[in-house]
Amino acid sequence: MDQRWLIDIFEECGLEASQAEEAAKVCLKRLLMRERAGVGVERRSLVEHLIRDPLLSMNRILGRGDGGLPLIEDETGALSVASVANILADSGLDPVVSMAFAKVAAEAFSPDDIYRPLWKALGHDSEIDYEILRREDWTPLRAEFADLLPPDMRPTTQVRAQKPRAVPPPGATKPPKS
Repeated sequence: MDQRWLIDIFEECGLEASQAEEAAKVCLKRLLMRERAGVGVERRSLVEHLIRDPLLSMNRILGRGDGGLPLIEDETGALSVASVANILADSGLDPVVSMAFAKVAAEAFSPDDIYRPLWKALGHDSEIDYEILRREDWTPLRAEFADLLPPDMRPTTQVRAQKPRAVPPPGATKPPKS
């Protein structure tokens, strides 16, 4: 999976190719890190808090967002103009210009356009279920785009610990077996 679908979305909104590439990198990084802009405090049930993604749990502990999906407004289910504008501003556009392009993006595209390639990359062929996607572990996606993430956020592989073997010093004899 590459980030071409995001580049195409930003180019269709009117960005130049270099700006669209940078915006796609920032957007994909924000998606993979599951960072959301702060939203109002909402009481969720215990079942809604059960999320498989360890990074998302850490984000909540650090105050980097809640259990929702980035770029989607909880109330409307549409693309968040503010979130898209933040991505565009972080990619180098003037904040006023980024807000104008974000409005175009929110009008022209739906969350399905952003999340369908991620949904398929996670192994689903059905219609997107945002509740399942919200709870899903995105670690495989982060492994695929590890170069976009800061070193401390990159997936790691676990190494099985082995007991060190005692090696007798040179010239030592083995004790007799009893």
